[in-house]
Amino acid sequence: LTATLKILERGLDKGPIIVWFAFFKDDSAKNKHVNAAELAYIKSGQDTDETSNKAMPCKWYELLKFRNMQAMCIGFFATNYSSYFFITWLPMYLMKDRGLSFAQMGFAASLPLLCGAIVEVIAGWSSDKIVSSGKFSLTKTRKMFLCGGLILASTIGFAAVTESIYVTLFLLCCAKSGTVIAASQTWAIPSEIAPRNMTGIVAGIQNCVANFGGVVGPIVTGFIVGATGHFEFAMLFTALLLLGAVLNYIFYLGKIEPMKVEEKTA
Repeated sequence: LTATLKILERGLDKGPIIVWFAFFKDDSAKNKHVNAAELAYIKSGQDTDETSNKAMPCKWYELLKFRNMQAMCIGFFATNYSSYFFITWLPMYLMKDRGLSFAQMGFAASLPLLCGAIVEVIAGWSSDKIVSSGKFSLTKTRKMFLCGGLILASTIGFAAVTESIYVTLFLLCCAKSGTVIAASQTWAIPSEIAPRNMTGIVAGIQNCVANFGGVVGPIVTGFIVGATGHFEFAMLFTALLLLGAVLNYIFYLGKIEPMKVEEKTA
């Protein structure tokens, strides 16, 4: 049985890569699943000049001097700080502070993540619809979803002080949904502000800094819980951090437009 399970496990590990190689093509024109209309749409957004410059206009670290790059990193750091509570300390909080059994905790802890998975898709779709409609500018739309999402995420602070477990779970679902609403925008912005050929670099820098939030968050939460014996102050601190991120996006994040890099000539 153990040998069979190992074989199945290896097969499942390799399955996605087999599917990837079967369907992925570097050139869309060589993919038999892409029809003429789709190919025309893809080509319409590409540079048709075969000799176009593929070099990056600046070094990756030079992007850090731009205000928008800094604001994106600060905001996503706070978002990730909050997000990691749900995948590290939430089970312990529900059992220790709320008195749930292990089985009850398993169900309760899944609810915020399930809500987040649904809300993130809706947030990404609706924000693109708003931009396409022309009712709001790209900058206003991104900031509206970023700030609205993080304000909603800050309800984690209220969840810490409510008496009803049902109200607590509702607020935790709201909080997690808020973080993913913001995340749906933070992953869209790199392609909208990056200099030529640097979208991946911008997204990578933002994600790298955000993951420090994921590292620091569980440690700080654990320290606060260890010092106080409860989760209230740790969750209230998270809420304050998120409200700080809202101010960051309102006042420090500028217009969503490509960063103007002074290209160096050889």
